[in-house]
Amino acid sequence: MTRNRRPHPTSPTRPGRARHALTLPVLVVVMVQLWLQQVEERSRARRSDGGYTTETMLMTAVLVALALIVTAILRRKILDLVNGIQL
Repeated sequence: MTRNRRPHPTSPTRPGRARHALTLPVLVVVMVQLWLQQVEERSRARRSDGGYTTETMLMTAVLVALALIVTAILRRKILDLVNGIQL
């Protein structure tokens, strides 16, 4: 006499149970992938701000250098005019 045994929950004869047994691990993997994607997007957004800061610093340095050059030229012209005055 053989005894009827219940099939294992992940047995191919009970595909519904096997599908439910894999749902949680698959859900966890998908959630981790979504979380990592959000972390990457946030870090990419932070890196783009760094480019804006660098660009701003370079433009400020160029403007300061230009202001120094203009000041030196004007100073020389003003000194030449002042030295040319005869009392």
